[in-house]
Amino acid sequence: MNIRPEHLLSVIVPSFNRLDEIRDLLLSLETQTLERKRFQVIIVDDGSTDGTGDWVEAFKQKSTLDLVFLRQDHQGPGSARNLGM
Repeated sequence: MNIRPEHLLSVIVPSFNRLDEIRDLLLSLETQTLERKRFQVIIVDDGSTDGTGDWVEAFKQKSTLDLVFLRQDHQGPGSARNLGM
């Protein structure tokens, strides 16, 4: 299980070839005023081939977000959501 009890909110995002949307989401979450320790973001890459994984890994290195990045072979959104839980 990836959700930590100290967090008020966990944002679980399954993704397949949605680099632009993931980029917009994470950049937007960087501007949130909720304390970083109060929420986490879990991105589950469902076998993307558009560079999503590389971009998220690079973003994670410079981000202040509590960001968990998981990858799996393409199995569909339900499987990706379950992995994020």
